[in-house]
Amino acid sequence: MHQLYKNIKTLREERGMSQTQLADLTGYTHRSSITKIEKGEVDLPLSKVEQFAKVFGKEPGDIVGWEDDDTEKEESPKIMEYYEKLNDIGKHEAEKRVMELTEIPRYTKKDFTYVNAAHSIDGASEEDKKFDENIMDDENF
Repeated sequence: MHQLYKNIKTLREERGMSQTQLADLTGYTHRSSITKIEKGEVDLPLSKVEQFAKVFGKEPGDIVGWEDDDTEKEESPKIMEYYEKLNDIGKHEAEKRVMELTEIPRYTKKDFTYVNAAHSIDGASEEDKKFDENIMDDENF
């Protein structure tokens, strides 16, 4: 059986979803469609693969089972899941905090070089801009 169908069944079971619930979320009219899909008895068009991926919060390639050489990709979906729950203000704040983490050697890869340059960020608040100006005037930088 193709990995796609195994992945759909596994992801559905991990989330405690019934076949009926998954059918409803992906536009099928009956759970028997999901049964056939999970058994590998039907070919799914890309549009359906994309619907399953969306329901499970995954990328289509993850559902299909395509391997990616980027071993760190496994960590990305969890952080992106949190990020997608944020509004625009929250996303801006999250980006600032992640950028701050990249400035701390303990949290960065050994081959990562960060060039710290104080400058105004597009859309930065007045407080952020003032902080940037204070850094530029600091003799220790």
